[in-house]
Amino acid sequence: MLIIAAVLSGCVSANPKVNRAPPREYTVTVLADRGWQESRIRVRSGQVIECAAEGQWNDHFNSYGPEGNPEIQKGHFSVMAPANSLIMQVGQHTNISYYIGLRTNVVAERSGEIRFRKNFSLPIGMEGEVKVKVKICDDADGDGLADYDEINFWKTNPLSTDSDGDGFNDFEETIDIRTKAAAAAETNAQEQAAP
Repeated sequence: MLIIAAVLSGCVSANPKVNRAPPREYTVTVLADRGWQESRIRVRSGQVIECAAEGQWNDHFNSYGPEGNPEIQKGHFSVMAPANSLIMQVGQHTNISYYIGLRTNVVAERSGEIRFRKNFSLPIGMEGEVKVKVKICDDADGDGLADYDEINFWKTNPLSTDSDGDGFNDFEETIDIRTKAAAAAETNAQEQAAP
């Protein structure tokens, strides 16, 4: 009974599957005028890839951030994403792509190197770059949240996808909080940049 209570309270140091170390962090520059671009970041199947992107791409008609143009959807392999948005793949020999946009978490479906590109057909006349901050995190329960974040930030159980047993997984329950925090940070940055 004592062991069950310790695990439910988040005290999981006896379980070697949970990684308490802070995630590794990288910054990748994705250029507008290129196709798939290698990142030199390798992940293992089941790891969480946290991405936060900023910057702009330009063509002859408009400028786009990593979220692209939501009025035009473009299919690329297995993802339907806004045109000119940031997308990602894990490994070279795959038909699976992910929409990244401004910020997202992806659980790697396979091991391999992360690759990024702008969701477009031809790069002619495009310029600019997007910087992507990438964190590679272990995720023992496969809920899309890093073990480190579950232990140190969210105070959820990294060995349970639904720590409070309410039928919503831990990742779903944090989406609203993370979205509000990102919006507040962006507003704060804009206020500080204003003359």
